[in-house]
Amino acid sequence: MTRYDSTNEGRNKIVAAAPLLVLALAAALVLSYVQPFAPSVPDAGPGQVMKIVSPSEAAGLIYSTPDMVILDLRTPAEHARSRIPDSRLMDYHDADFWERLDSLDRDIPYLLYCATHGRSAQTMERMAGQGFTRVWLLQGGIYAWRNAGLPVER
Repeated sequence: MTRYDSTNEGRNKIVAAAPLLVLALAAALVLSYVQPFAPSVPDAGPGQVMKIVSPSEAAGLIYSTPDMVILDLRTPAEHARSRIPDSRLMDYHDADFWERLDSLDRDIPYLLYCATHGRSAQTMERMAGQGFTRVWLLQGGIYAWRNAGLPVER
């Protein structure tokens, strides 16, 4: 037979832990509905290549595709801190960004990157719709590139 704890010591421990339990339950519920942001590949038309690639895949593409244009879509300050070697700055936040993008040669292969992949995902979507033929997006952006130990310029 169990004896009743007249000091309520056990109950007090449960009550004290309740806020943490509620917080843990709420976090689990939120995480079950939230997917981590990952860019999606736009629908590629006939003759188009639109792909998201890892840093190592991107490095291989750069090495094997001599006419590849590497577009850094970050700000000039971000570009000055570190960048993929031979990348060209095209600031996503410039007022004329979309006009400049639309004026690019659609038949040249492009590798897009930004800080993580938010700006480059939107840019890839536009390029797919504008008929660019070969566009790759660096998943995780410059952060993933550096974390993979790949070379950067400063």
